[in-house]
Amino acid sequence: QGRSVSYKKGHVRFEDDAVQYPACTLLPLKQSEGPESRLMTLASAWLALELQGRYEAEATPELCERHGAVRMDSDRARSLCEFLSGRTERCTLLLAPPALATVPPPPAVRMP
Repeated sequence: QGRSVSYKKGHVRFEDDAVQYPACTLLPLKQSEGPESRLMTLASAWLALELQGRYEAEATPELCERHGAVRMDSDRARSLCEFLSGRTERCTLLLAPPALATVPPPPAVRMP
């Protein structure tokens, strides 16, 4: 919260840390609550945080596709934002500890 995060040329950029990650970077979060759910991408989480309360109206299929994000329902987006911004300590999309080993390490790159 309060950190500068942006999207540019297929990367999510963390300005304060001067690093960027490919938008397709997989996170230890599920796209949905089902047992067969795929991992969420950084682009999907970034878009939910960027739009916050405007997600339902503005996260169009076109916008999601342009950023490489998978659209989620508004309740899931709201829950994710509350968790990522520290307003709640629980998130049903978070992987259980045994499954964390399935998430590939993120490929951080120093920003130019």
